[in-house]
Amino acid sequence: MDTEQSTADPDPARAPEASARRRFPQRLLVPVIAIVAVVLGLVAGRLVFGEHTPMTAAQQAAWTKLDASGTYEPGSLRLVGSKYGVDAWKGTQSASKLECLILTREGGSDDPTDGHSAGCLNPDQSANGEQLQANLDYSEKRVQYSVWAAVVEDINGEQAVVMQRQNMTEGFDWRAMYGESELAMVSVLEDAGFSGQMLNILGYDGETPVWSGVDGEQRECLMVVQGAEVVQQCGGPARIEPLELTIGDTTYAIEQTPDRGDALTIYRGAGVQG
Repeated sequence: MDTEQSTADPDPARAPEASARRRFPQRLLVPVIAIVAVVLGLVAGRLVFGEHTPMTAAQQAAWTKLDASGTYEPGSLRLVGSKYGVDAWKGTQSASKLECLILTREGGSDDPTDGHSAGCLNPDQSANGEQLQANLDYSEKRVQYSVWAAVVEDINGEQAVVMQRQNMTEGFDWRAMYGESELAMVSVLEDAGFSGQMLNILGYDGETPVWSGVDGEQRECLMVVQGAEVVQQCGGPARIEPLELTIGDTTYAIEQTPDRGDALTIYRGAGVQG
């Protein structure tokens, strides 16, 4: 307004290439657990970490203010992207050495207290699957907005920031979690019998979302949308084995992890069994 885990496998052919998971909270912008992998698109934008992001005069002023605060180590602050008029920065706290995601916004606010928010995390926590994230609430033209952002890794292990914004004045609309292309896929999934409100994007294989949902028989399903068709694999209500969907030489699996519950793992290569 929105990480990954692979499991050891004795068969080299099933060695996971990468894994990612992203599950959005039912109540947008009130995350209580880390999302794994991510919400991208029209309202959920992805800000990719680059070597250098040119700054506008307003962003340069924001950087100067943050740097002068003494809160962050000199030279550690970096602009990683912008969306909805909100700038996302990475930096390291001077005293605690915590990694921080900082959100700033300048101008256009009815509330002079708007404009800055930060979330910080110990690097060890991030390595254990916890997620660096931050929230920023602001008002503009008498409309209250809430922006949520988090640092994630894509399937190739590259860091990015996902950002969502919700109009708090209008109330919650689950469709706001998805971009235009994703909403087109939601329509295909709804035509296949899935409730759009109960869908989740577990992660991305390149640009392809991997979905989970519950079908009319109350079975947990793993789905990939291909054009106007849904390729799916469903398990029982109380499945024990990992739920797997194989398409060509790629297998998508929902696997139980001891620390983070269900996680999406992607396997590639000859000999993969679905």
